Amino acid sequence: MTTAAEYPYARGDLLDKPHTYFYTPFQGADFFPAWERSRAEALAGPAGMPGPVGGEASNTGQFLTRVEAAFQSGEVPAEVVADLERLLRNFEAKKRIYEAYDANFTSKNRTDFRQLGLYIRFGDVMALAYTRWGRLPYLNALIKGLDILCAARANLSDGERLRLAGLVRSERGYVSALAAKLGVGDLCP
Repeated sequence: MTTAAEYPYARGDLLDKPHTYFYTPFQGADFFPAWERSRAEALAGPAGMPGPVGGEASNTGQFLTRVEAAFQSGEVPAEVVADLERLLRNFEAKKRIYEAYDANFTSKNRTDFRQLGLYIRFGDVMALAYTRWGRLPYLNALIKGLDILCAARANLSDGERLRLAGLVRSERGYVSALAAKLGVGDLCP
């Protein structure tokens, strides 16, 4: 008798107790249906148009706005890419998005990481970066950010839940395309 795989990464208070993802046991192909079930809740959001998310006035929100604008213009300057990489490294180390960073992308206040709108905006930027460059660190950060957002889904506004659902659909598409490219089958039907 086999035990059904679980996806425990999108549960609990991930803002106060982030997952490290270290020494994660291999669960085989059953892991993907468990991941799908976990994400299905985020897709069952409210009807309507996505609304604004918070954090626009923060220094991080302003940076993410600048990055999104660079992607939309078609050319992302090297200094923006370098800053994006620093933010990505900080997120990978801390599993948090802070409201304000210094020039080296070190948090200015280690307690200001609860603005969920910034996690959504970070997810938008990771999706843009992965779409543009196809580098796995961007997809990895998107998945981890969505774990945080799915765990905190009850604290999101209706507009933020709609934005989350859009990011989950993008995530599913990326994972499915990657699986097909690697020849491991259709993981996200």
